[in-house]
Formats: sequence, structure tokens, C-alpha cells
Amino acid sequence: MKELTISSVEEFHKAVRSQWSGHPVYRGEDDVSYELRSKVGRFEVKNSKNDSGTESQSLEDFKKLSAPFLSEIPRNNWEWLALAQHHGLPTRLIDWTLNPLVAAYFAVRRVKSSDSVIYVCQLYEMSHTNENVDPFSMNEDVFYLPRHSSTRFVAQQGLFTVQHDPKSTFSHKSLERWILKGSCLNELRGTLRVYGVTQATLFPGLDSLCERITESWFRK
Repeated sequence: MKELTISSVEEFHKAVRSQWSGHPVYRGEDDVSYELRSKVGRFEVKNSKNDSGTESQSLEDFKKLSAPFLSEIPRNNWEWLALAQHHGLPTRLIDWTLNPLVAAYFAVRRVKSSDSVIYVCQLYEMSHTNENVDPFSMNEDVFYLPRHSSTRFVAQQGLFTVQHDPKSTFSHKSLERWILKGSCLNELRGTLRVYGVTQATLFPGLDSLCERITESWFRK
């Protein structure tokens, strides 16, 4: 896997420009030590009892119990997984975005001095979802571009990779790892704010609106 160290906003922009000839997708992590693995995979690594049966049964519970909150019922397990992932249920999906600034936001959103990381992968160099195949029966990792079913998903320009073996770390020949040095995170965080990439824009709703107003008026 190609690795790049970024120590300034200018170097971040240069790295983004280096991707213009491809079709990149991005994922930001606010801790460089995190492995690139789905949430359900992290549970499985910690305890082998958290297997694919646990994942599928938890999704069945979500289907039954979420009905009163849904205006539209997902059409298949792919859409159910995307909805469950969106609301925090551990699944074999990993979130990515088409927008490098969104990935950068997730990489720097917490105030800290340790390094962060952005992963980059090429969208059309990996298989995409065949929705006729059940996601629990795949034999390869795929990209999944779901219907945009929420304002948050549209705002974040989101899509997923789906792991056929959730406990494994995600890997692909096109994968790059950009390490954002802790010394540049405050500068990048401020730049993103100027660009309008904030909690309020990426998580539309009254909670984020109040958070933005609070940050504008109150000093910590």
C-alpha cells in the first residue's frame, strides 16, 4: 500500500490534486492506529462469538424494531445494511466519501495532537454490488452505492465498501494511506471551517444547527 505523509494544508491539496486523473473515494480516521476494518469486524476480532450469525440476527432485530420510525421500507438486505450502518448498528459496511474535504473533516474533527489518516481507493478498480446476491453470501469485497435516503447521506456524498470477510482488514491494490501529522491538524480544521465543511453541513438538523450557533457565540 502506498503511504504518504502530509504535514501542511498545502501538502493535503497537492495530494488531492494527484488524484484528479482517477476516480478516488476517501475515508478519514481520527486515529492513525485504527485498522481499516468494518465495525462488525472489530467486534468479531475482539470476540469470536460475534460472527456472521450475530450480524444477521442483529439486522433482523433492526428490521422488526425500526418499522415505526421509517417512512420507506428498504427493498433488500443491501439497503437494510446501509440504513442500519447509517444509524450506528455494527455491519460489514465501511463508510467512504467522494469528497476529500469530508474525509478530512472526519480525520481532524477531534482536537488532539496525534496523527490522523485518510485512506484513498479507486472506485472503478474494484467490483460493485450485485444486489441479486445476498450481502452475507459474497466471495469478494465490493463497492456499494446506495440510494440517497437521507439528507445526511447526500451531504456527506457517501458510499460503502462491503467486506465479504468482516474480520479482515480492508485491502486493495489501489489503496493509499495518507498520514496527517498532528502538527497540521488545527490548520486543516480551520481551513475546512472556512470552506464550510462543518458539523452543521455534514449532519443537517437542529442539533448541529445549535452546535454551530453555540460555537459562534460562546467561548470555551
